[in-house]
Amino acid sequence: VVSTQSTGKDNAEYIDPPSITGTACNNAIPQTMVVTYILATYETVEQVKNDLESGKFPTVWAGYDLGIIIPLHYNIVDKTGAGLVLEHVKGLGVKWYDNTVGVLTNSPPYFWHMENLRNYPHFQRNDERREGFKYSSLGDTFSLSPQWTGSGLLGLPGDYTSPSRFVKAATLLSLAPIPATTNEAIVQVFHHMNAADIPFGIVETGPLGRSSFNWWILIKDLGGGCLYYRTYTDLSVKKLCLDNIPDVKSAMRMEGRFEDSFRDISGELKQFDSIVPGGHTEL
Repeated sequence: VVSTQSTGKDNAEYIDPPSITGTACNNAIPQTMVVTYILATYETVEQVKNDLESGKFPTVWAGYDLGIIIPLHYNIVDKTGAGLVLEHVKGLGVKWYDNTVGVLTNSPPYFWHMENLRNYPHFQRNDERREGFKYSSLGDTFSLSPQWTGSGLLGLPGDYTSPSRFVKAATLLSLAPIPATTNEAIVQVFHHMNAADIPFGIVETGPLGRSSFNWWILIKDLGGGCLYYRTYTDLSVKKLCLDNIPDVKSAMRMEGRFEDSFRDISGELKQFDSIVPGGHTEL
């Protein structure tokens, strides 16, 4: 099972369609069809990598969807955990990399993001060995120790630029405990994605000042063949398994109403009796 998704990358560059001639046209696709081609052709990341290395992978030309060239790069993963980033970089041509860190955001290219991680070697889960701010005055030495839990992650980027989101995602993934079950993994990833969730109206892009925000959060369970997603307004988690969908062309509305995303538990409250051993309050 292979899964592929594309993200925007401003410095992408593709082959000009008129330059592809003769039999080369038989093995050429636009950048907007790369995801579909990979899903229809390959079962593993290794197969994709082999075709890239041997030159069998199609030439990618610049498709003018919506009247513009949509710049994309591609994150390819399979159920073994292997990952591959495929990019068409301006001035450098076709590049691919083993996605060893396990995350991908938008521009700049993947190799730039990986090099940028060298600027953040100090993050850790706890506050141990944080000696604080030291200084000297009139022959005396002073030390101001950290006062707040979480200083092990002090300086972690929190803005919405793609380099900052890459650093934050890579840090969270590297420090997170390994989940024991699929359900634990799904819950963990939803929380990680919350760290990059852009609310409506906070970021504006383009000449029209349109709001750039997260329409949905999607988690893929490749082993079980299921998708879990949450939309912007309907905050409840939905599940869609490929084995259960009809074998016909199908569609559905993803977004729902906010009032469908919660459960009113007012009627479940009970008279307070005691504190249950372990620190939990019994209602």
